[in-house]
Amino acid sequence: MTGTRHSWLRRLAQMLARHPLPGFLLLGGLLYAADAQWLTPSTPQAQIVIEAPRVDRLRQQWTQKLGRAPTDVEMSAVLEDVALEDMLIAEAIARGWHRNDQVILRRMKQNLEFLGMSSDEDALETAYNLDMHRRDPVMRKRLRLLMESALLAGAPAATPTAETTPPEPVLKLSFSHIFRKDEIKPAELALLKHASPEEAAELSDPFLKAHHFRQVNQPNIAREFGPGFARDVNTMPTGRWEGPLRSAYGHHLVRVTERKHVVPALDQERTRIARQIESEEQRLALALADLRGRYRWGVEKRGEEQQ
Repeated sequence: MTGTRHSWLRRLAQMLARHPLPGFLLLGGLLYAADAQWLTPSTPQAQIVIEAPRVDRLRQQWTQKLGRAPTDVEMSAVLEDVALEDMLIAEAIARGWHRNDQVILRRMKQNLEFLGMSSDEDALETAYNLDMHRRDPVMRKRLRLLMESALLAGAPAATPTAETTPPEPVLKLSFSHIFRKDEIKPAELALLKHASPEEAAELSDPFLKAHHFRQVNQPNIAREFGPGFARDVNTMPTGRWEGPLRSAYGHHLVRVTERKHVVPALDQERTRIARQIESEEQRLALALADLRGRYRWGVEKRGEEQQ
């Protein structure tokens, strides 16, 4: 064996002497491969094990809530979410947040006082040793939220996705109207069409609603005067009296003063928030995928399965 190794080394030395450049490239490749295989330590994955009694409780909770047992696919999804929560909690605990977060400390002391115990440092340490911060649902949720917030804060900006469909602009009209309870005669109609919008109230019969409407859309007009009136006003030109139009109240001369397509401010804000939420969800999903890659998880085998 020793002679074979010496012979291999002699041949390698002879090759380097005859062909220095290819030989050194080959030697560098061999050393790189050896370093990757044997010398560079790999980071071991942390392990999450979901205990068998906990699996039984989760299955029972599902059955009580939905009135049926979960399928294998559904149970697998439940366990995957539980494992992810355990990963997040483990990361939060590794950062010491279970000991310095005021919400968790307050909850810990409340639990101790409920059990009739003191909440001094020794009692708190005992609670930590008993894993109260891992078992209490409020503290678990708090640790998970803290860790998700930290992952989101450290995640790179999300790759822009296709633009969300912007909200549709809405046609809004401003108009004035002269109201007459009875039909407007042609001679009077000709006179009224020379009136200014400011004279609408003065020239109208008594009318309880407004004589001037500013930036209202067709549904708003329909609620005030009826759908037929709203359709007619919606197609009118601006700057002159048109009509008369009929409504449930009587007869109207209408003068559209402004026609404008606008995006409602509420729709703009809703679109902005939706894009922000989408971006945060994408960034958090990438961060959680990276976190999953640092862990292995599985379900504890039951006694008969281990034999």
